[in-house]
Amino acid sequence: MTTQSERITRQLGPFGGFTLTEGEAQWLACAIDSEGCIGIWRQRDGKHASGFKYRPAVQITNTNFDYLAHARSLIDGYVVVDQHPKNVNPKHKVCYRANVNQRAVLGLLEQISPYLIIKKRQAEFVMQFCKATHAALVGDHSDHELYEQLYLECKVLNKRGS
Repeated sequence: MTTQSERITRQLGPFGGFTLTEGEAQWLACAIDSEGCIGIWRQRDGKHASGFKYRPAVQITNTNFDYLAHARSLIDGYVVVDQHPKNVNPKHKVCYRANVNQRAVLGLLEQISPYLIIKKRQAEFVMQFCKATHAALVGDHSDHELYEQLYLECKVLNKRGS
């Protein structure tokens, strides 16, 4: 049988990865600790036995596009406008969000986790999630209890006010 990692490589090609200098890793860790989010997103999906699909997520949000463009230049990701047109208040600045591509999350977290302070536990849970999903066999849903547990751990840590 094929693992999820092998399936993704076959579909998207080999992942080249990226290597951060110590200074870049420290800068990104600070940016994520202060302006970012590390977690596991859960989405309803009838195709999966559990009724959900899970994915790792690392994001940085800020109103300064150049700040996020710099973050984007260091990682495998993209920047989007994070503002809903119906909720636009003319007094609010436009907000941007840099998202790390799913297959780059583990490599990024392995490089910046020594420098994380606030979101270190979330990073540990997401790295555990990534390693489990990469090793999982295609069509094997036996790890969904682990995915749900890691998702809930991250959800508690990322709850506002905590």
